[in-house]
Amino acid sequence: LAEKGSSIHEFEVLISIGRMVTLSQPVVQQVEELEKLRRDQDAVLRKINKIHLKLSETLQEDPKRAEKLPEKLWAKLKSFYDEACTLAEAEERLAGQCIRSLDARAAIESQRSSSGSRMK
Repeated sequence: LAEKGSSIHEFEVLISIGRMVTLSQPVVQQVEELEKLRRDQDAVLRKINKIHLKLSETLQEDPKRAEKLPEKLWAKLKSFYDEACTLAEAEERLAGQCIRSLDARAAIESQRSSSGSRMK
């Protein structure tokens, strides 16, 4: 994303057809929120992987000890999985909103360009 002019409320993005499209502030905010959700998901996945690594190492060292790991650890792992699911669902909803917003914006841009070519 690149800031357009002096306005902080409009940004430009190069879309796949190679044209620049001005995005409204709400769309930019949605994209920023998507980026935040991805960072949050990455952090939760690192925590899940850390626990899995600990479980794997414990299981290799002493399988009987692995069976006796504290319930607190399993509860923590479950809570991380729940959090990851919640973040993924939020990302899916927000991505859908972004797609609908971008489709609407593309339709407006298309109408502008087709009405502009008819005027020539």
